[in-house]
Amino acid sequence: QGIGYTFGFIGGVFITIAGYLIELALNVNFKILESLVVTTGWKIVLNFANLGFVLAIIVIAFATILRLETYGMKKTLGKLIVAALLVNFSLVIAGAFINVSDMVSLVFMEKTGLGSAGGPSEWVKSFVGMFKAQALLNVVPNYEPEAQVQTGLDTVGSFGKGVLRNIASLFFISLFTFFTVLTALAIAVMLFIRYVYLGILLIFSPIVWLLWIFPNTAGLWQKWWKKFLQWTFFAPIMLFFIYLACFAMKGQEA
Repeated sequence: QGIGYTFGFIGGVFITIAGYLIELALNVNFKILESLVVTTGWKIVLNFANLGFVLAIIVIAFATILRLETYGMKKTLGKLIVAALLVNFSLVIAGAFINVSDMVSLVFMEKTGLGSAGGPSEWVKSFVGMFKAQALLNVVPNYEPEAQVQTGLDTVGSFGKGVLRNIASLFFISLFTFFTVLTALAIAVMLFIRYVYLGILLIFSPIVWLLWIFPNTAGLWQKWWKKFLQWTFFAPIMLFFIYLACFAMKGQEA
């Protein structure tokens, strides 16, 4: 019982820490567009991108003079004009997708019915509480007087069964605690990775519009959008599966 209590207490501490990390990760992800690092970095890269457009005009001019149709004026001038207009709104365009992702994420958080009206903080508290970490402290008693019979042999047998129940209880408590903590920490880590990845993609978004102009670099523009959409909608997809897990757990309780 002492070992089981120790494992349960340690598991509860780690689950609490994981819950705090999830709360922190959700808060920074929902405010990524307000990040000073992202906005400052984006402005710096935007200045370089605007200089790049000047260089692009020079390249197009030389390509036209040298009759290089791949980079000819007719094929790239239209893209240059569009890109020059959109590059200054690159953060706004990307932010629109992120805002949609955040709204969908909040919908799934509300669907779980875990008190999401109070924001990420209340949702995380309810989500972690759903695992009932305090229940990990309960270990099946290894000796039940009411289960004893008259003979000493049967008493020893009852005691042995109680010990086996305690060992089994300790094993499943430890296993459940480990996977619970591992899952919660994985959620927090992936949300932090999403924040860093999206932050880097947003900072370099002006350069991406510049690369879109030329055929040989347009593939990088496509890769940027692919990664951006993957990480943007990672959060609502993950919360969708958490919603399914919560639904399943509530069904088990019922």
